[in-house]
Amino acid sequence: MIRLSFARQPYSISTFSILAEPNQVLNMNIVLAKIKDGDHKAFKSLFETYHYKIYQFSLRFTNDNDAAEDIVQNVFVHIWNNRHKLNEQVSLDAIVFKTAKQEISNWFRTVKSREQQIEDISLFAEDDVDEDVELIESRKVQLYKLLETLPEKRREIFILHRFEGLTCQEIAQHLHISKSAVENQVSLALTYLRKQVELSKSL
Repeated sequence: MIRLSFARQPYSISTFSILAEPNQVLNMNIVLAKIKDGDHKAFKSLFETYHYKIYQFSLRFTNDNDAAEDIVQNVFVHIWNNRHKLNEQVSLDAIVFKTAKQEISNWFRTVKSREQQIEDISLFAEDDVDEDVELIESRKVQLYKLLETLPEKRREIFILHRFEGLTCQEIAQHLHISKSAVENQVSLALTYLRKQVELSKSL
């Protein structure tokens, strides 16, 4: 399995000047053919040529550094895993950016799914207006007990979002983590709590 190392770093005009020098320009047809044959060195050349361009391209759509880095990784992993399907009649530019667009679309679908889960926080009896008040209170007590079983950081994030009303972006800034990491933790907490509630109802 090929491993990619993507470290965000400041790029300058001189960096791209070096890449653009005639003796540094890759013969993309040769690179593509070598990648199809499983040549790791050619694939590394492709990665080094395109990874920052794809990072910047992805960042324009996501406005999230971590998400952009994830997309870069996914783009090149996809290309490598599907190298035998590469069409040598299509330019590497087209291949790389088409793959990036697909991965960005996947990211948006994932975020939308997470946001729907985050907004769907009616875990217990709040929607069951006809239920007994004592039963509702009992289920709230159950919720608080279940919260104690969550990993500490996940519990903190969930409480900030669910009970203190902070947005995912506000929590991310408060805890110095990415928004996507916050969304993921809230989603995991909701999934766990729903599962435990359903199990308790079946008893």
